[in-house]
Amino acid sequence: TSTSEYAQSYSVGDDGISSFPSLSPKKESGEKPKVDSDSFMGLKFAEKFESDKFVSDPSEPSLLRSRFKPKKELAGFDDYYVYVTPVTHKIAKVYACAKNAVDPRNSWRRNYLIEALEKRYRSWARLRSWCRPIYTFDIGSDRHVTACLDDASEDYATIVVAWDDKMLNLAMSETENLKLEASKKAAEKRTSRIDDAASAF
Repeated sequence: TSTSEYAQSYSVGDDGISSFPSLSPKKESGEKPKVDSDSFMGLKFAEKFESDKFVSDPSEPSLLRSRFKPKKELAGFDDYYVYVTPVTHKIAKVYACAKNAVDPRNSWRRNYLIEALEKRYRSWARLRSWCRPIYTFDIGSDRHVTACLDDASEDYATIVVAWDDKMLNLAMSETENLKLEASKKAAEKRTSRIDDAASAF
């Protein structure tokens, strides 16, 4: 139906469509209100994240992962992850995950998480899948948010993730440099072993 969480997004909250921030009048100067897209869950993209518990993740081969605890947690969410570039440890992705679906199957009203993200970033949600409740947001400055409200993965029913394209590109560049350095060291080690063996014969 037009108001289901699977429908094309538009605001039908308690205060009505006129209250949606992105539709508010422009300032007298003609400029739109500035949206803070620099952070998500209290973490600022491109800043260095300090941790001694980084682990690799097969699903994100160019990034390192760590758990974190936000200053303000989301109701119903269980785990929070930050993904960083492999060398400089700059924040590239941030996940908020819930083991159970958050506010599921509300056929008469849109999921409050979608309205909250629209309000936070002044950006309309776009339905990304015809068969699953997955929404995307373009929050500006090459940054994006995706929210899967149900059946998101084997471990979590609801996942909200934000990422920075520039930091992902940096992560790929750092990963490639690490591979080249490892290849160079492996070649040098092999040459040394050959020389040692040759001198022994």
